[in-house]
Amino acid sequence: MDAATIAAWKEGIFSFNNTDIREVLRQLSRWYNIQVVFRGKVPDRKFSGGFERQANLEQVIQILKESNINCIVKDNKLVIYD
Repeated sequence: MDAATIAAWKEGIFSFNNTDIREVLRQLSRWYNIQVVFRGKVPDRKFSGGFERQANLEQVIQILKESNINCIVKDNKLVIYD
């Protein structure tokens, strides 16, 4: 992690700078206590930007969908599909 990412975390913000989708989802999985499951091809995406860690999971799902990541939550699992 770079210094900006660490500073953002201390301020209560998820911050991504050209971060691979697997790393983004790993962080979300840990924070929201959900399992991430890939169905089909893993999207080859990088993310830059951030949002408050206080955001609820539904808000995060909406951000993913607006970023063209197909996903649903089912049985405490975040399912990413193509």
